[in-house]
Amino acid sequence: MKTKKIVSIAIVLLIATIGTVAADKQPGAVMASDVNGDDTNIYPTTPIYIKGHHLAPNAAFSWEIYDMDAGCTESIPGIGCGTLVNSGSGGSTNGDGDISPPYPTGWNIPNGDYSGHDYKLIVTFGPNDTPYAGFYTKVDTLVPIPELSTIALTSAGILGLFLVVRKYRNK
Repeated sequence: MKTKKIVSIAIVLLIATIGTVAADKQPGAVMASDVNGDDTNIYPTTPIYIKGHHLAPNAAFSWEIYDMDAGCTESIPGIGCGTLVNSGSGGSTNGDGDISPPYPTGWNIPNGDYSGHDYKLIVTFGPNDTPYAGFYTKVDTLVPIPELSTIALTSAGILGLFLVVRKYRNK
């Protein structure tokens, strides 16, 4: 009985290991961030930088930023349809495969863009960056944080409805 458990656990670990290795031949990620590398609070007028980790070491890259809600001027394979707002090249990963410190794109989220619509950052590496042959891309979606008053008014409205329903329910 004990041998069956050990063999079963070994088979599960072997399958998980094979699945993990086969699942992502191009590991790593890129993120849109601010100058400090913070990718959680991106406000309108924020200059956009690129950070990344676990990518091909010493790999040259280029980037494009698309506004996905401004109408369609270009169809991006596997991404959708958007309008190109910025592009550039000249960056490279370090020997560890990281983009560190964050790399400047020279583009800011437009002032007054509190709508929270999507922008896509597409970073292309290659060609022939070891250990990968040819080009490969990584994508990140950035959404500007909505204006505080928009969040506050919505939250206050929901709280008010909750209190009114609670008051009438208790009568």
